[in-house]
Amino acid sequence: MGSDSHDSDLADRETSAERIIPLALTVLFVTVLVQAAVDFRASENWLGKFQRLNWREELLITALIVAQVGAWRGWWWPVRCVLHAAWVFLVPFTMRIFW
Repeated sequence: MGSDSHDSDLADRETSAERIIPLALTVLFVTVLVQAAVDFRASENWLGKFQRLNWREELLITALIVAQVGAWRGWWWPVRCVLHAAWVFLVPFTMRIFW
């Protein structure tokens, strides 16, 4: 009986990281993206120019949100792994680390 509750607690802790890390990054990146949009608003046709410049960040936020939904809804684990791998790959791409 004790090992069942221990296994359940361990599973809860393992999935909490899968849920919290993408959530924290989504909140961070959305905040930065909104602040950048507010700063960018001064020019004419600002929305089109902003989306052309920041499409990578928008793609990253979309991948993070889909990964969160997969973790929260308990999707099949290979799908969740692919979704998390997608946003992990997109972080350096978004931050332009490699070029």
